[in-house]
Amino acid sequence: MTDNHIKTGKAYRGFNAILLLAIPVLLFLTSLDTIKEREKVWYGAGYDPEYAYLFNSLNVATFRLVGHFDHPGTPMQIYGALVLQGSWLFNHQGESLTKDVLSNPEAYLRLLNVATALLASIAVFFAGIFILFRTGNFWYALILQVIPFISGFILYNAFARITQEAMLMISSLALAAALADWLVNSTPGKEARYAKAFGIIGGFGMASKILFAPLLIIPFLILSNFKLRKKYLLFTAASFVIFTLPVITLYPNMAWWVIKLFIYTGQYGAGPIGLVDTLSYPQNLWWTLMANPKLAMLFGGGLLWITMLIIIRKSGKTLVQNKTFRLLAATVAALAFGHLIVAKQPKESYLLPYEMIASVLLILVIYQVSNFGFLQRVRAWIPALLTLIFAGFVIPSGLAAKKKIYSPDKNHLWETSRLAAESASQNSIRIFAHPASSPEAALFFGNAYSHWRYTGILKSLYPDTYIFNIAENKIVDWDNSTINPVKKLTSDKNRILFQVPLEISQTIHRELNIAGIYVQEESFFEDEKQSILIANPEKRQNQGKVQSLIFSSAETERGLVKQQPAAIGFASLGHIDFSKSMNGYSSVITDKENPYAFTTKSVTLQPGDEILARVHAFGTQSTLKIIVSESGTNEVLLQSLTPAGKDDRWSAHNLTFVNAADSTINVFVYCLNHGNSPGWFDDFSLETTNSIRP
Repeated sequence: MTDNHIKTGKAYRGFNAILLLAIPVLLFLTSLDTIKEREKVWYGAGYDPEYAYLFNSLNVATFRLVGHFDHPGTPMQIYGALVLQGSWLFNHQGESLTKDVLSNPEAYLRLLNVATALLASIAVFFAGIFILFRTGNFWYALILQVIPFISGFILYNAFARITQEAMLMISSLALAAALADWLVNSTPGKEARYAKAFGIIGGFGMASKILFAPLLIIPFLILSNFKLRKKYLLFTAASFVIFTLPVITLYPNMAWWVIKLFIYTGQYGAGPIGLVDTLSYPQNLWWTLMANPKLAMLFGGGLLWITMLIIIRKSGKTLVQNKTFRLLAATVAALAFGHLIVAKQPKESYLLPYEMIASVLLILVIYQVSNFGFLQRVRAWIPALLTLIFAGFVIPSGLAAKKKIYSPDKNHLWETSRLAAESASQNSIRIFAHPASSPEAALFFGNAYSHWRYTGILKSLYPDTYIFNIAENKIVDWDNSTINPVKKLTSDKNRILFQVPLEISQTIHRELNIAGIYVQEESFFEDEKQSILIANPEKRQNQGKVQSLIFSSAETERGLVKQQPAAIGFASLGHIDFSKSMNGYSSVITDKENPYAFTTKSVTLQPGDEILARVHAFGTQSTLKIIVSESGTNEVLLQSLTPAGKDDRWSAHNLTFVNAADSTINVFVYCLNHGNSPGWFDDFSLETTNSIRP
């Protein structure tokens, strides 16, 4: 039996090929929206594993040995290297590719993420075209194209991020397409070709990520004899070697890493020796089965189908061809093995290859329905109906599920914390926590997964910057070597800033004090996400004064003009405007009717206390000022001088005010546009140093 009766004619294949553009275009455009909305990879400490792939793509591009081989993920590193080299070839931005990537990692990550979206979408298109022209069946092709929507994690990890999941998705899709082709077109004389093709795809899949391993079962079971299976395994091994050539010298390390996954019960080769944790494994297995209800339904349906066919066969009847039964049984076995593997280290995104290969079950249903003689009158439209129902269900639900995975509504807070740390860095060495949200923590992570190969360049690009390694509870340099930050202080760098997650700031505060680094009790800066702690080289200095910072980047959730940014310490910010910005997406606009920006609350200054105000301004510089006024009387005590800048560029305004009076005064600070033309203010900071009186 064949399903030739539902194949589309040659006259329609060109039209159908055009229709098969729709899903890839949808995937590409929605992926671009995700990349744009997400904004920066390091927001929310989301730099794992993209910074690892950025650094190791750079390794491959510059002919260095990679440091990240766990997955192994080599095909994606090679693709990333080609993209980096291609961009550098056509658009030089610095003295070398290495320095430019490390100076502008987010720009290159956006490029790599867009390139990933393009590659994955093209793969989906060609998978559909391949099946259309090999089988003549439009609905098989559409099933393959729609299957990525079965999971939000496929749409997010495989289409919008440079991760190993993109190549894993492509290899799983390629295997599904090859299996559909085998189902329709294979004959005993052609099986050797399929053994080779399955082997090439299998090696590529294993080089992409070892989670592909359960899918190797399918070709092994469906091939008809031992000779073909042997050829398949040989081609799989050869293909794996070819696609992992850049890490061939690391095979022993890779092998030991894989062995540890199986001989230890914990995650990623940790914990006590044993195959699984018998206490948690049953619960993990159930969670894995329920993590994706759509996959669970397909898997459950496959199991029921197998059971039914076995019962019917025992009765002496045959409902399906032996070829169909073998492919069905092999696919269900691979799904079962995949769930068992993932349950040891449960994570929903690890189901990706099994979600993709589930498309074979749907194709088998359409194939079988089309060959049932008793459905002769309706079998021409049942495949279309089944496919369109499936597509109508999974496409919107998949896009909605992807939306839930990431949340950009707090991006402005991550950016504000970063800019706040930068604004106070002039006389400070800076220490950023890892894992946590900052560009520096992301770069440290990438360097760690590149065997610290870029330590020297990072030191030169980011001087006076170090990392608090939370996992190891120590302050380290870019190569993870322990340092004493007090010894790094100089005459112009006389204090230490620690940027840490708010939820662990008190723990880190206590640990630093135990280590002999005396941290100011009050946070220097704090918002709802992160805290900046400040320390001085000696305890007596820290006890003699209290330093604090209020800062606003004028950033709100992108597109919400009416929503005022969270800004602790300000009485008013002014009117948010998205037409210009020094950093981010917005600033505060001022004009004759609305001349004020960044008005602070009252600040108490004792004799000798000091404030330092900074802001960036765009417009007629001579009319844009920082003003210090006395609370109550509004008397102007000091205003900033006009900077040596141009009106068509952003310029920095600075003002330092010291209470020279013999008594305490209360002041407030604001930015003022006293001209007729519009002016913009951005990134305002007010740093206060108060003496402690006995």
